[in-house]
Amino acid sequence: MKHFFTAVFSLSALLLCSCSREFIPYEVLQVPKYDNVYTSYTLWYTDPLKMTSENMQQGEILPFGTEVVITKMTEDEVRFNAAGKEFCIELEDKNIETIHMFVKRTFSTKNAEELAAGSSSGDFEKMRRGVISEGMTEEQVLVAYGRPSFFRS
Repeated sequence: MKHFFTAVFSLSALLLCSCSREFIPYEVLQVPKYDNVYTSYTLWYTDPLKMTSENMQQGEILPFGTEVVITKMTEDEVRFNAAGKEFCIELEDKNIETIHMFVKRTFSTKNAEELAAGSSSGDFEKMRRGVISEGMTEEQVLVAYGRPSFFRS
C-alpha cells in the first residue's frame, strides 16, 4: 500500500510540474473582464495557431487596433480570437520577457483610432496594412510594423 501512495504522489507531482500555469488575462491587463481589448501593434503570422512572440514581418497581418478576445493565457502562450479566427502566440524566451510583460505590450484597451491618434488618413491606412514610409514617427512605425522582440546579445 505504501508503494501505491508513493507512486500516486510521484505521478501527481510529475503531472503538476509539466503543466503550464494559467493566468487570468484581464487581471494581467488590469482591465474589467468585459472591456474591449485590441492589438497594440500589427501582428504578423504564417500560421495563426503557431505565431511567435518575435513577430517577424512575414505572411499575413492582424492589424493594430483589431478587437480580440483572449481565451487562454499560460506562462508559455496566449490564445485569442480575432477577425473570425483563433490565434496562438508562443512566448519565445521566458528568461528575457515574461508572458505578463508580453501581453501588456501586445494588447491594449485602445482601438485603432486611439493608437494612431494624430496620424494623417494616408498614414493611418498605410499603418493598418503594415506599411511604413519616410516621415512616419517612431510610434507610427512601432504600431505599423510591431514592437521589436527582446533579444540577448
